[in-house]
Amino acid sequence: MRIRFALVTEGSSDRGLVAHLEDLCVRAGAVEVEGVAPDLAALPEPPGKKVADQVRAALQLVPGAQLVFVHRDADHADDVLAQRDIAGGIAKVEGCPPHVPVVPIQELEAWLLTDEPAIRTVAMNPGGSSPLGLPKASRIESTAHPKERLASALVAACNFSGRRLEKFRSSFPRNRAILLERLDIDGVVSKLPAWQRLVQDTTEAVKIVLTEQLLRRDPGPT
Repeated sequence: MRIRFALVTEGSSDRGLVAHLEDLCVRAGAVEVEGVAPDLAALPEPPGKKVADQVRAALQLVPGAQLVFVHRDADHADDVLAQRDIAGGIAKVEGCPPHVPVVPIQELEAWLLTDEPAIRTVAMNPGGSSPLGLPKASRIESTAHPKERLASALVAACNFSGRRLEKFRSSFPRNRAILLERLDIDGVVSKLPAWQRLVQDTTEAVKIVLTEQLLRRDPGPT
């Protein structure tokens, strides 16, 4: 009951999703899971932005992948266009294994807005009490520009000034990566509809993969 999957991300900074997706696969019934998010941009001929090209390249770099996760930010208040883009791209990949869309609404940073203590900790001021301007969980997916909101929250939390503040601002990519790695998938993010859909889709895809494994081991009477 081992699953190996490939994750196609929008950028290298999103590889922190791998560990969380591995956890979701285990919760769905897999005993052992290995996830790989290949750096497609480092290829001699990068595949570009089309889903089909990226998935083909990822499957070549992750031989034996039984499952494919494809991350696309919705960039809207719903996931219709992103889901359509992923489904259309996957349909063009011959022999593609089961796939799972990873579509945060509106951006991946929306998921990182769910953990105020983590934001304060990453800002090196865990005991701070200054308002961060974070939206309530029920409004996170309707909040525009979550990346900018996250950057502002980190600045509000750090309580720095002058050169120290400017240095902290420039470290946003690193701080974002830390927050993604530390994302509590049992916390507030678990209440967001986009995350719940990811969990459901992962569960269904893992069941398909495990069923296929069982059938190969025990094909039944001939």
